[in-house]
Amino acid sequence: MAEKIKPVEKSKADEILEVGQEFIQTVGYDGFSYRDIADRVGIKSASVHYYFPSKSDLALAVARQYRSDFALALGKIGADKAQPLDQLISFTDIFQSTLKDLNRICLCGMLASEASSLPESITAETKGFFSEQQTWISQTISAGIKNGTILPNVEPDVFAQTFLSALEGAMIMARGMKQPEHLAGVASHLISMLRPAVATEK
Repeated sequence: MAEKIKPVEKSKADEILEVGQEFIQTVGYDGFSYRDIADRVGIKSASVHYYFPSKSDLALAVARQYRSDFALALGKIGADKAQPLDQLISFTDIFQSTLKDLNRICLCGMLASEASSLPESITAETKGFFSEQQTWISQTISAGIKNGTILPNVEPDVFAQTFLSALEGAMIMARGMKQPEHLAGVASHLISMLRPAVATEK
């Protein structure tokens, strides 16, 4: 009889990171305390400080993990979807799922809105995240232009910046209005701007 594999238990540090990410994405960096973290995880505040001495230490660790997880997600998109337009659609799906299923904002988008009160280490991580996303989008658009599935007159770098900025902003508006379909509409419109016109038969 095969031995049953026991599920790997999460460490307290991992639990703290998960809860910290949730709080940042829902109420922002300034909207929660270590007491809130401790209550959710079921430990004392002192234990949270043991793993992450300061709130900025926690936020930095969360941002780094989020950035890493997003990079893995982009890699999976590239492996699963052959066509650049499909890859971009899957990219927008990440944002839509974050908002619709979790009622959260992009973590780095939320941190960017509080940049003036954050340590430079965290804002640097946020900048790195945005830079990586824009590079990926630009490269994906370039690949689509090359294979003819994206309009040839699109400027990849400019559109990538516009594309990401629009998604981040639409997330905030959609959550504020409690209308997730707003984000879906923006995402759909952005993708439509890239598609070559389909010739109609006479």
